[in-house]
Amino acid sequence: MTELLAPAGNKRAFITAVNCGANAVYLGLKKFSARGGADNFTLEELAFCVNYAKLFGVKVYAAVNTLIKNAELDDFFAEIEKAGNLGVDAFIVQDMLLGKLLKKKFPDIVLHLSTQAGVCNIYGAKLALEYGFSRVILARETKIEDIKEIAKLIETEVFVQGALCSSFSGHCYMSSLIGGNSGNRGLCKQPCRKKYTYNVDGKRQKTGYALSLSDLSLGETIKKFVGLGVVSFKIEGRMRRNEYVGAAISYYRAILDGGVNKAALLSDLKRTFNRNDYTRGLAAGQEENFISDNVQGHIGEYVGEILRKTDKGEFFVKSAETGEEGDAYKILRAGFEVGSGVFVKNEKNGILIRSSAALLPKDRVNITTDVSIARKIEKCLKKFKLKIFSILAQNATMRFFILLCGEGNFDATKPFGVSKYETLSLDGEKIDKLLQAGNEEESLTSWRSIVINDNMNIVERDEIENALKNENYFLYESDFVLAPAKNAGVEIEDLAQCFSKTGEYPFQAEIYCRHENVFIPKSELNAVRRSIYEKAFSFYNSPKFKSENIEKQTDNTINLSHIINTKINSKILIKSDIIMRDINKAIYFPADYNDQKELNRFLGSCKSKNIKAYLYLPAFASGKDIELLRRAAKNFDGIYGEGYYALALAKEWNKELFVGCGMNVFNAADVNELLAREILPENITLSKELSAKEISAFPAGLNVFCGGNLSAMEFIYCPFKKRCETCSVREISLSDDCERTYKVLKYKLSECRFIVYNPYDLKDTSFKGKHALYDRSFVNENELKTAAPYKGVN
Repeated sequence: MTELLAPAGNKRAFITAVNCGANAVYLGLKKFSARGGADNFTLEELAFCVNYAKLFGVKVYAAVNTLIKNAELDDFFAEIEKAGNLGVDAFIVQDMLLGKLLKKKFPDIVLHLSTQAGVCNIYGAKLALEYGFSRVILARETKIEDIKEIAKLIETEVFVQGALCSSFSGHCYMSSLIGGNSGNRGLCKQPCRKKYTYNVDGKRQKTGYALSLSDLSLGETIKKFVGLGVVSFKIEGRMRRNEYVGAAISYYRAILDGGVNKAALLSDLKRTFNRNDYTRGLAAGQEENFISDNVQGHIGEYVGEILRKTDKGEFFVKSAETGEEGDAYKILRAGFEVGSGVFVKNEKNGILIRSSAALLPKDRVNITTDVSIARKIEKCLKKFKLKIFSILAQNATMRFFILLCGEGNFDATKPFGVSKYETLSLDGEKIDKLLQAGNEEESLTSWRSIVINDNMNIVERDEIENALKNENYFLYESDFVLAPAKNAGVEIEDLAQCFSKTGEYPFQAEIYCRHENVFIPKSELNAVRRSIYEKAFSFYNSPKFKSENIEKQTDNTINLSHIINTKINSKILIKSDIIMRDINKAIYFPADYNDQKELNRFLGSCKSKNIKAYLYLPAFASGKDIELLRRAAKNFDGIYGEGYYALALAKEWNKELFVGCGMNVFNAADVNELLAREILPENITLSKELSAKEISAFPAGLNVFCGGNLSAMEFIYCPFKKRCETCSVREISLSDDCERTYKVLKYKLSECRFIVYNPYDLKDTSFKGKHALYDRSFVNENELKTAAPYKGVN
């Protein structure tokens, strides 16, 4: 079955996702979530949501998808164990190298590899399988031909709706470099949504939201992905409004199920969040409106245009729509935002709005808050049907038999509670037989004879028989012994009133009772209700999360048995004739991987100086790119990998691997796993997001990025809107409103790609006992602006 996967940043959004038709919901815990700005879930909230979801057959995935520091590993495993014991169906993890350790610690754990891991080709998918992941959440940039191949190998999940990051998945360091708030640690401050100015070949371009991408919306296109074998369609938006979650799920549910009113549902979705009227992403090629450079935020949906300003200072909007109090609007002129407005009242052929902006006739008016959508979402209400049978006899304990009948068809406008109550008509023999039952089996036999009778209609009979057949029932017996009532005893209406108090439980109950003249204190009846509802609510959740003892992962567990003591200064180069002195390894990052002449020049230069040569493999590589890389790497001694896929390629190509900064080696477990793959210690580069103190805690013999150009972002799209036939771009930079200038490197594989470098280079430094890696992509070293090294990230 194709899965529609919803985001939930809080409990309300979670319930909305279930009610509107999600097959699964993903959420973050209070710790280790890559969306630290969302409310996220306490363990108590998680327990409630897992039980809620399982009533309706919905799965729950917990995102623990930040990079994990050494000091956090024990807490990370503990948090996963707690969530696993609450019944979470799968865990979303970024650090692929932790996969085997997690499977060793928790043999039954289901692992989904986060999009932050950057899987974009079949080699990354193969590696995910090797490390125990049953599903990959593909990078949003993955090409459609690669998606097809990956889906044949492993469960594949793709994004269909929501925000797009400007940088390639998991490889954005801009927020980290600016203020220490790492996106890989869930703290991204979204500097990509600010204004920038491109400087191209010495000419200043227009200032705008140059890095802000339009929102993704595949819409009907997802049917093509179903045909490719994709199993899960993911909606991004854990930090968005509850109405957005409901509208997005409703829209895609209608597409997948062949529903009607899809145009109206798309309209609702645009009114909850719409950045630049959407794009279909990069899977099938870049579209003209991929970059939202004029307006970076929510633009809503067009409803009309300003006609005139009234004597009261309000504005009349010519529109076929009506509004209501609480509606809000964004005003656009020539594609740019010029103001906002709020609803005042409806008029003939339009609406009146109030705005403090100097609006002009013909300004476009878009609705960005439509309060009617919240009411529509509230009507998407799922209820779970219970049949509660009870025998209340004098001088006996209260006996209940509860049948769980599944999602029922109820009037959504009516509250949860009791929809029906009846008195059971039973002879004394059946009652006596039940009261005298000596064990659970005898009790069940008696109840079966009571709950099914010849007077039932076929629908009720099928409902009960299905519940019995599937063992969807339980017994409940109170310890309280019922005494004869001195005055008026309990009536079935009393039970109905009591069981109508469902609290947060989504139950609709039917009460069937046979009672004698007995007295039941309200407190006792309330206790019975709470116990029955609690047991029914958790009935389908029986987690079995086995945990094994494993060796604690610390710096001291790293076994560097074959350290090379020679100091190694390796660097990334653009030109083959620029090589630092006193090194014995060099990494070549060509401007054009198709240029065999330049590749040969670099190799010849390295050979003449007895220097080992490695070819730079970027973080993103499509299937077409890999064929180019295969040819280019043929005569190199090894490969330098920024992405996990390089681990698989090194093995297949029988090349020595140099693990780059982009693999974000963050902890001892990562290092141990790479050593187990027989990668040399001096070829393992620690993450540039670690602090100097954290790096120093690792043992000697590993590699550290020690100076030069710091990459901040990598674009898999063309910032110049892919006008290849007229493109002559050579020198590129970006400027922000703080007068910082970011150099941009253009390189070519099967297509052009771009890397944005931090305005300040890393001051050359060194770590005792560590090998040193330098980046000289921009080689005018005399003009480098340097920054203090390794402050680390939060």
